[in-house]
Amino acid sequence: MQELKYYYEEKGYGDKEAVRFEKGAVELCRYRMSCNDLTYPYTALTWLMIDFLKQYYLQDVEGFKNEADEFWAKADDSAFAHYELIVNRNKIEKARHYCRNVVAIYEKFASEGYNLAKPVPVTENSRGEIVALKGAKRIAALITYGYDWVPVLEFNRKTLARVPWKQRNTSCIDHCSLIFKKMGHIPYVKELEAQYEQQLRNETALKRLATIESLRELTDDRRRSKNSISLRRKREGILERVSDLALQEPAVYSVVIDSNLELIEWFYLRKLPAHLIICNETLSSKLETLEFDSSISISENIKPENILSCAQENESSELWIPENSSFAISDSDAQKMEIKTY
Repeated sequence: MQELKYYYEEKGYGDKEAVRFEKGAVELCRYRMSCNDLTYPYTALTWLMIDFLKQYYLQDVEGFKNEADEFWAKADDSAFAHYELIVNRNKIEKARHYCRNVVAIYEKFASEGYNLAKPVPVTENSRGEIVALKGAKRIAALITYGYDWVPVLEFNRKTLARVPWKQRNTSCIDHCSLIFKKMGHIPYVKELEAQYEQQLRNETALKRLATIESLRELTDDRRRSKNSISLRRKREGILERVSDLALQEPAVYSVVIDSNLELIEWFYLRKLPAHLIICNETLSSKLETLEFDSSISISENIKPENILSCAQENESSELWIPENSSFAISDSDAQKMEIKTY
């Protein structure tokens, strides 16, 4: 950890979140993820780099080292070079510079190996600064070199699942979509996109199934409501309202859940976008273990007096509260947002 502190805090490397990501890599005995399971945020870019290393660099190592014109005549047409030219809008020399960076990291691993007890391999950049080898380049080099397992936390789906919806469209998590959108005319990238989308569909389906099963187990533990018929009638009012909003994300309405797990299951089964405000501490603790996809946004353990402000933070225009509940909404608060009961 002292090494982490030195490189990230004293040397100022990386962003504030980098330390959090790398700390997970220290616990190698308890955390390992297969290279085949890599998801956000680096998957697409990582595979473009791997393609460059395997199809261009390793096919003509001497040409690369000698800066041969024949080598770059081919390499400039690689998917990774196209990425730098098209997506990052770099000039050809800058694109070649990043290609050289990937090779430098690969050669470092090839000559020195990769010490699994030292999760932050470092190198010296052109300015004489010590920097950590993390992110897409490091993963690409490791995979190309033959490692089957990558001990990094960047690909921890639980961590990424907690990223708020608004950040997903502005962060590196959406990087893959940008690459596919800008480079869809390159056959290699088209094939990559098809594989990637299928992988995401499979992962989403498995994740939803696991969440639904867990929800049902929790619901059965609490025994299903004896008033399920009455509850079904109450839900019809919400369904009528949200049916027109099913394609909107984030949800423009918030629903207060006091103790009813069945209602959470109901929303999730129908893939309805919803912002759920959980006011029950016990229920909140049970939901902490579940992973919901982006259709469901949950604010846990919210005190009654903070319900309205929580809904406003979600930019909701409507707030649904249980009928005959103890939640008191003042007249002044009711004017700030449309209040409905279910």
